[in-house]
Order: sequence, then structure tokens, then C-alpha cells
Amino acid sequence: SLIIVVLCVLISQTTANAITKPIRAVTTRMKQIVEGNIHHEPLIIKSQDEVGQLTTSINAVNENLQSIFKNLGEISGTVNAHGEELTHSAIEVKTGMEQVSATMQQLAAGAEVQASSAGHISETMTELISKIDEANENGEKVQISSKDVLTLTHKGSELMETSSQQMSK
Repeated sequence: SLIIVVLCVLISQTTANAITKPIRAVTTRMKQIVEGNIHHEPLIIKSQDEVGQLTTSINAVNENLQSIFKNLGEISGTVNAHGEELTHSAIEVKTGMEQVSATMQQLAAGAEVQASSAGHISETMTELISKIDEANENGEKVQISSKDVLTLTHKGSELMETSSQQMSK
């Protein structure tokens, strides 16, 4: 009877270890995953019972997490590369806008100079028109004076001829 009791204790101990050892391994793995440690080999599955299914599930969770973190790393790299491209594009746009701004300032300054020049040309043209009008008036006076002189010259010639004829008589 003592042998049977010892034998029962040994069998129950072996059975308990066979059940609790895989559960402890799964529990340890779950704690590692919770702490962020997902880089380890999958647990060995020794049975197809509930404990085996639990081990299979925890291995799948661990594998999925590894895949997710790998994808996140790739996505992060892609986002970082696009961010750098956007930064470079923003710098190019800023440089272009600064050039456009400088060009607009130059155009505004040029327009000011042209407006000033146009005002000066307008004043000069007004003065020129005034001088031309004055010259035209003076030309008309000279024409009138020339006609008067011509008339007087004709009269003088006639008088000279009349005098010359009277002296010859």
C-alpha cells in the first residue's frame, strides 16, 4: 500500500509537471511579450490538447507582433523618407517664393522709375508743345512782318521807278 501511495504520488507529480510545465512556459512567454521582448524562438508544442492550442496561439501572437513591428519599421522609414522629401520641397518652394518676391520688388521699383520717367517725359513734351506753339506764333508774326516788308518793298520799288521816270523826263 505504501508502494501504491508512492507510485500514485510519483504519477500525479509527473502528470502535474507535464501539465504545469507548458503552462509556465506560456506564462513566461506572455510576460516577455508584455515587457516588449518579442524576439525569441517559438515555444515547442508537445501536445494537441488545450495547452498545445494555447502554445500555438501564443506563438502566433508573437509572430504577428514581430511582423507588425517589422512593418512599422518599414513604414516609419518610408514616412521618414517622404518627410525629408517634403522638407526639401518646402525649402525649394520657399527659395522660389523668395525669388518671386525679389523679382516683384524689382518690378515695382522699375515701375516707379518708369512712372517717374513718364511724368518727366510728359512735362518735357508739354514744354516742347509750348515752345512749338510759341515758335509757330513767332513764325506767323515773322510771316506778317515779311508780308509787310514785301509790300513796303514793292511800294518802294514802285516809288523808285516812278521817281526814276520823273527824273528822266
